[in-house]
Amino acid sequence: MDYVDTSALLKGYLVEAGSPAFVSWFGEEADPYISPLAVIEFKCAIRRRERVGQLTRRRARVILDRLEENLVDESLGRLAWHDRAFALGNDLIDRVDPIPLRALDALHLAIALQHRCTGFATADRVQAAAAERLGFTVQTFFSLE
Repeated sequence: MDYVDTSALLKGYLVEAGSPAFVSWFGEEADPYISPLAVIEFKCAIRRRERVGQLTRRRARVILDRLEENLVDESLGRLAWHDRAFALGNDLIDRVDPIPLRALDALHLAIALQHRCTGFATADRVQAAAAERLGFTVQTFFSLE
């Protein structure tokens, strides 16, 4: 089971650096999962792109609808999150120190750990380093800048 972080998930719905690699990986991956946190972050990212003129209102709606379709048809699984994720996320910040893990990234990792995911997909270098430190098999989708 692979946890897909929001930074990676966006690559499947937008055309940006790392998108072709993500689409290829996702097409071959049999068991990708996201959390409610990823759904919220995804919507925020799409709406932000709409506000700054990178997406039209119509295109934003199509993208959001497509994510929902992927959740309904279960091509993308959804993991529940529990209140324990906050305590675990708090602990993870210390466990991966000195990696500067951000709060929401710690929660993504905590949810993946709670659900015993073995893989972690991200387009965030810091989060990738933390996921590796925690023992995940990490798939990265960042550009080579």
